[in-house]
Amino acid sequence: MKLCLKDAQALVSAIFEAAREHDVTVSVVVVDDGGALKAAGRMDGAAPITLEVAWAKASQSVLTGFDGDEIAKMYKERPNNMAAVDALLPKPLVPGLGGLRIRQNGDVVGAVGVSGAKERLDGVLAEHAVKFANEGDPGNL
Repeated sequence: MKLCLKDAQALVSAIFEAAREHDVTVSVVVVDDGGALKAAGRMDGAAPITLEVAWAKASQSVLTGFDGDEIAKMYKERPNNMAAVDALLPKPLVPGLGGLRIRQNGDVVGAVGVSGAKERLDGVLAEHAVKFANEGDPGNL
């Protein structure tokens, strides 16, 4: 199963709606299972760099096979190994919350990256996107 453009754009819109409910402005990037850009957006008022950070969070998650929190843990435990991984990635390594793989029927079909809020809220918004991708209705945060 593949992540289609319509679904990727719906994820971006769902995160923007949730971000507005939390009174924050963010950027969101959705990539496919190969790390290629599928959909992206930067809310009015979000810092320009947040789009690049969100893209890095999404692509690293799908390309390494680890979510952002797992990458942060590995970065602390094995900084030299993660520096080598960083050199191989197309975008800089951004350890921390806000990057999550998207699965459909157990298969990774892409990833989402969120940047612009506090790290914890970036993570909550990314989780919101994954729930939306799995259920089509993220409910209230």
